[in-house]
Amino acid sequence: MISKRFSKRTVFVLLVFFVALVGVIGAYAYLLNNQPSVELVRMDVSDGLILEVDKTVYERGENVTITFTNNSTETVGLSTPVPFAIRDQEGNDVAPGAVIGRAVYLPPGESLTWVWDQYNHRSLSPDLVPPGIYTVELYKLLAPLEADLRVSFKIVG
Repeated sequence: MISKRFSKRTVFVLLVFFVALVGVIGAYAYLLNNQPSVELVRMDVSDGLILEVDKTVYERGENVTITFTNNSTETVGLSTPVPFAIRDQEGNDVAPGAVIGRAVYLPPGESLTWVWDQYNHRSLSPDLVPPGIYTVELYKLLAPLEADLRVSFKIVG
């Protein structure tokens, strides 16, 4: 028996609302659990070459420091003075992408450092990139189609 406080219509509306709410919560949980996961990697090492960012989580607008170190026994050729691309989680280049310049050679034991200001330099109207996960891909000389080293980080805020 239905309480005298609520009409049958009110009980029906509350039931429909509850079922809809459960559906929305279920859909949200599904979306959260099925997001492509990206592991945040502060440093990548291969054959004595090290690519790293200074941390894995940045506040929006905070500078991202990227360092490439040659700890191998040979000089490494880099295709341009800025031999890396920064991509968002969908794979879109946000900075700097192809930079024209002559090849740079890094002797053993030396490092190069770049600072990214979190602006989308590939956009017609550069602005801060939105929060999300980003990947730095470094390309050595003679390997333009595949990244040699990758690190990833998250921007929050």
